[in-house]
Amino acid sequence: MFSSKPFLSASLPLAVLLFPLSAPVVAESETPVSKATTANQADQVVVTATRMAQTTDQTLVPVSVITREQIEQSPATSLPELLRQVPGVDMSISGGNGKSSSLYMRGTGSGHTLVLIDGVKIGSSTLGSTPFQDLPLDQIERIEVVRGPRSSLYGSEAIGGVIQIFTRKPKQGLSGYAKAGTGTHNTKEASGGISAGSDLGGVAINLSHLKTDGIDAKDGGSDDDDGYENNSASINMNVNLGDSSSAVFTALHSDSRNEYDRSAGDFNDYADNMQQTLGLRLNSDLSEDWTLSAGVNQHRDESEAFDNYPGQFMTKRQGADVKSDHYLAETQILTIGLDYQRDMVGGSSAYLSDERENVGGFGQWQAEYGDFSVLAGLRHDDSDAVGSHNTGNINLGYQLDSRRRVLASYGTAFKAPTFNDLYWPAGPGSAGNPDLESESSESFELGYEVNTKSYHYAARAFVTKIDDLIDWACTSNCDDGDWMTDFWQPSNVNRAKIKGLELESGYVRGPWSATANASLLDPRDQDSDKYLVNRARRTLQLDLTRSFETVVLSANLLAQGERFTNESNTTSLPGYGVVNLKASYDFAPNWAVEAKVNNLFDKEYATQETSFSLDRVYLVSVRYNR
Repeated sequence: MFSSKPFLSASLPLAVLLFPLSAPVVAESETPVSKATTANQADQVVVTATRMAQTTDQTLVPVSVITREQIEQSPATSLPELLRQVPGVDMSISGGNGKSSSLYMRGTGSGHTLVLIDGVKIGSSTLGSTPFQDLPLDQIERIEVVRGPRSSLYGSEAIGGVIQIFTRKPKQGLSGYAKAGTGTHNTKEASGGISAGSDLGGVAINLSHLKTDGIDAKDGGSDDDDGYENNSASINMNVNLGDSSSAVFTALHSDSRNEYDRSAGDFNDYADNMQQTLGLRLNSDLSEDWTLSAGVNQHRDESEAFDNYPGQFMTKRQGADVKSDHYLAETQILTIGLDYQRDMVGGSSAYLSDERENVGGFGQWQAEYGDFSVLAGLRHDDSDAVGSHNTGNINLGYQLDSRRRVLASYGTAFKAPTFNDLYWPAGPGSAGNPDLESESSESFELGYEVNTKSYHYAARAFVTKIDDLIDWACTSNCDDGDWMTDFWQPSNVNRAKIKGLELESGYVRGPWSATANASLLDPRDQDSDKYLVNRARRTLQLDLTRSFETVVLSANLLAQGERFTNESNTTSLPGYGVVNLKASYDFAPNWAVEAKVNNLFDKEYATQETSFSLDRVYLVSVRYNR
């Protein structure tokens, strides 16, 4: 139930095992200001699902949390590798470190998941993609993954779900860390950070470097290794402004160089990329029953290609928001808010329009009546580029006893067309379509959860229907046998229906922890009744960790079924299974040595057509924590 005092404490969540469900978590950018409490203080506190802090057993939305401790225990060496361990998440990766990665949440499209860093919306406004491959793990404190539609809170893109990444935050006192490692394919990595905090506030500064020769990632390209280099820095600073107010400033900057095969012959194709987020947020408890939060932010996405088709693309997104939480009664909360977003593009292509604005207003009501809980939300977005959209959601929960509950939900969502879709400059081979409508969806879900101190499991069944899907297709000169005379343009032509089942479980006992999850999908084009491309319809994930006094051992198994690579379902990539291992040994106070082996059995597999995945790789590093 909800109390009249802010609840700020959060501790590590219980691990998840098979029949899994990730206990719902809520994530956003702001400092938690919720007044929610629970009898079990070990429950994780999250903020993305409702844009305010709650514990996992209060949230009616399915959420998974990845903590810093779990990141350090995982064999994953990149953010895409880490995210594909989350229930409902499928990553299609075109090679090793730094290669483009597409995320499919619950079978929806690669642009149907909203991604935030410390509350700042990121991604390319031209491509509509998110550069997961350029976000370094060493800069991340925790990740919250919300599954299901959230456009009623966040607006465009939140059809499949929302992912929020939190950078490292300052801790009380003075602390720091450093890490250096080397591995297969001449991989070198180094990172370090320092944190200082007191009752007045704190600051954390972190740096990281990664360089690798990589592999020959593309079938049919140049016969050379495609390397990658990334240099990143972040700062997270908070200041307490009296007893009831605070200010938080966050920044993340990432510069990378990625080599790839695009041109014929031995041309050295590469691109320089830059990602940067800036955010400033103010939080205040105006009274025991009223909290106010406001912020301004900016995201920049820039890329310059050096190949036979050179080009430069720049995206700048500026945003502002204000949110007010009203505690109407001990068991009722009303949230109202306003979001503003301005997107600007530039570079070597002269778009027909290089700027657009969106204003969104939203309201959310949460209540508990005995064993019955309800979450309802509405939002209106008004865009000068694609008009207005109304979205909403209703989530219901019923507590069967102290451990078990059932849930049901319905939600609508949308995704606005990208600048490329709308305004790509007309040329001899293609043009944008300013008359496009936004893609829209509706989703239904039923769930069952069991949560105790030592184990949890859950099952969720869902159906998502998406209308007005945007597809680029050849519209003229398509049958003359000369592809150079083809003309391509996007249009709203497709409909999709995705049916799915997620199973999830977790178990913790003494030094052992185990998690497992499985996903079964039936993602189809409603007009052709064919499977949607690049979606694995069966996924199984197993994780096992054993902790000793000075040693931690972790093992991970990922198995995925076949995925089709064309709309007619005539070509496909076969299923595969890979095993990854990690061992950590504390050989002295504050010092540890770590070893990772990914793709232990050197399985040959691919998750994108014409692109190879990594072979067996090793990474050994030394870490210092104080």
